[in-house]
Amino acid sequence: MGLSPVPPIYMYKVSSPLKIFEYWGCSLPVIANRGIPSHIKAIRESQGGLLVDFTPESFANSMLKILEEPDLITKLGNSGRIWIEKNRTYEKLANEFE
Repeated sequence: MGLSPVPPIYMYKVSSPLKIFEYWGCSLPVIANRGIPSHIKAIRESQGGLLVDFTPESFANSMLKILEEPDLITKLGNSGRIWIEKNRTYEKLANEFE
C-alpha cells in the first residue's frame, strides 16, 4: 500500500501530490488524508483508496484494515490502476491542457 500523509496547509491544498498516482500505477491501494482537495477528488473518482484524518492513528487503523482484508488490497489497487490508465496518461493530460 502507499501512504500520502500531507499536512492540510494552504501550500498543499492548491497542489497535487503525485505519489498517489505513482502508487496506483503500481496497482497499490492508497491511504491519503482528507483536507487535500486532489486527494479527495482522486480517491472518490477512482475508488482506489481510503481517505482518513491527518493523524497517525487514522493512518495506522486504515493500514491494519487493508492488511486484514486481502481482497481489499487487490480491489483498491486495481481500481486505482484502471483509473490511472483512463485519466492520467500523458496523452490524456496533454489534451486536457491544450
